[in-house]
Amino acid sequence: MEMFENLEEEKKKRIINASLAEFSRKGFKDSSTNVIVSEAGISKGALFHYFGSKENLYQYLMTYSSEMIKKKVLENLPETDDLIELIRFLTKRKAILTSTYPLMFEFYYSILRERPDDPTFQQLVSQSMEIMNRLISEQIDMSKFREGISLEQVVEVCVWVSEGFARKYAQIHPQLEVDTMLQSAEELFDTLRVMLYKEEHV
Repeated sequence: MEMFENLEEEKKKRIINASLAEFSRKGFKDSSTNVIVSEAGISKGALFHYFGSKENLYQYLMTYSSEMIKKKVLENLPETDDLIELIRFLTKRKAILTSTYPLMFEFYYSILRERPDDPTFQQLVSQSMEIMNRLISEQIDMSKFREGISLEQVVEVCVWVSEGFARKYAQIHPQLEVDTMLQSAEELFDTLRVMLYKEEHV
């Protein structure tokens, strides 16, 4: 992959975007490297020179998109010890990112549909969950939660809500503005607060 990484950024971007688009539309099995090279404006020989195989290209994109999404999601997180505020922030951040990087998120969701058990993808998901575990354990005030609520449950709720609304937004954008979508989510945020928090913190 070193030769690919040393390409000029514009050429790398063309190849990545063409590949993301093709894999997102057709999945791995039915996707065509002929379409990818045509859209990217390179030869088929060059593509295989950079990656060696269609599988290697797919694996590269899997890591690239997961790492990019993780980096963008975690940038400039708010300094809050309140879980609901963190979920609200992450939900809005992911919704905005789906409109900013649509191909990347479409590819990510296509992996969930087609190859959720892929070892590389599972490792990337595990790393993201570890980061979320650490973030919540270090930043969120766990004393606010009801007895019996574990860190693992809190992390799952945080990921489930933010991911779910991001996917919903991806399906209906651009008909719905992010802030409008969040207004529709406020009832859920309030319900989560009642379900998870001790009465004095609701």
